[in-house]
Amino acid sequence: KIFEVGCFEGMLLRHLINQGYYAFGCEVNPVVAEMAISELGVPIINKPVEYVQINDESVDRIFSYHTFEHLINPRYVLEKCFKMLKNGGKILINVPVDCNDFYITDHYHFFTTQSILYLMNLYFKNIKYEKINFLTANVELYDSIFIWGEK
Repeated sequence: KIFEVGCFEGMLLRHLINQGYYAFGCEVNPVVAEMAISELGVPIINKPVEYVQINDESVDRIFSYHTFEHLINPRYVLEKCFKMLKNGGKILINVPVDCNDFYITDHYHFFTTQSILYLMNLYFKNIKYEKINFLTANVELYDSIFIWGEK
């Protein structure tokens, strides 16, 4: 059972389902969520993750790609993810780090490598990470971090 925080148009969910996994996600954008549900047939809860009701210890994996910087309280969401995961379950998140993208008004948090590692270490063990570069739509190069941990 795989849960994606901020699944946008549901492409990852569709791929996972096509590979035989039970996958579902949440997305706050109602237009995008409805399109994913109707066009791709993927199960999406159209609510912020903070309001999604998922049983404790019911999920094997959690993925989130460029969502945590948009959350008002990422620490609360990480705690919620920890509770959702089964023992031995894993989480993988990706966020921009060490960037000067303060002009992006829907980013509530501007993580450094150290700050996201600190948050992950509050709840998860066996933390690993890899920094990568990515190009924005404005053809600017930014750092991003994939970070995963285990319950």
